[in-house]
Amino acid sequence: MRLARAVPLLSILVLPGLFVMAQEPEKPPPNVVEHAEPGYPSLARMARIMGDVRVRFTTDGQSVISAEAETGHELLRQFAVENVRTWKFAAHDPSTFHVTFRYKILSNENYVVFLPSPVVVEIAAPPPPLYIDCARLVSESGRGA
Repeated sequence: MRLARAVPLLSILVLPGLFVMAQEPEKPPPNVVEHAEPGYPSLARMARIMGDVRVRFTTDGQSVISAEAETGHELLRQFAVENVRTWKFAAHDPSTFHVTFRYKILSNENYVVFLPSPVVVEIAAPPPPLYIDCARLVSESGRGA
C-alpha cells in the first residue's frame, strides 16, 4: 500500500527535475563571416504570408553541411534553408545550431536585420503593388447595359 502511494509521489518529484536537466540552453551559432542576402519569397509577399521559420543546421566547423526547417509556413521554409546553406563561420567546433527567420510585411521599404540576436534574422518587405486594369473594368461594365 505504501509503495502504491510512493510511486506517484516520486514521479511528481523526479520527472520535472529530469525534464529540466534534459533541456540544455541552446548555444548561439558562431560569428557568421559570409552569407547571401536573405530574401522574401515573392509568392509569400503576394499572399501576405508572415511568420517565423525555425531552421536547425549542422556545421563542419566553418560551413553548413545540413539544414532543415523545423517550423514555419511552407512558402517561407525553402528560402530560409537556402539562405542558411550559404553561411560561412569563424572557425569553431563542428556542432548543431538553431536560427529563426522572422518574415514580416510592412507598409514601407524592404529591410533585413541579419542576426540582431545570435539566433534571429528579420526580413521585412512591403506588400507587392496592387494593379487594377481600369480599361477592362469599364469595358466589362458597359456590356449588357
